[in-house]
Amino acid sequence: MLIERVRRLLVCGAVGAALALGGPAIAPASAAPGVPDIGPGSEPGWPVQCVQAIYYMTGFSTFFPDTVYGPQTEADTRRLERLLGLPEDGIVDPVVGEVMYLVMELGSGPGSWKTIGCWDVVPSLH
Repeated sequence: MLIERVRRLLVCGAVGAALALGGPAIAPASAAPGVPDIGPGSEPGWPVQCVQAIYYMTGFSTFFPDTVYGPQTEADTRRLERLLGLPEDGIVDPVVGEVMYLVMELGSGPGSWKTIGCWDVVPSLH
């Protein structure tokens, strides 16, 4: 239910318009359980770079990925949360991670989130 709500928000809402998304329904990618949230205080590394890369690759941000969850990445996350009508805490939790997964799957094709190696380091709902 929530996945479909997020998908509708992406396809029909401001983020969908901004990212020009569309396409068929997608299947979950079996993310690893217990993946921690990503936000201020997160260790620099691949999980943070995945978050930054999705913002950069979609044109949502002009900030080039540097693996550090700093003020720009937090601001980008808050902006995404605001566009989706979510609480603006600047943290990539399973709901925000699911949006990132859907953006990649809808915009780049099924399996793209797994192909770039982000499916098991960014929290999601599946």
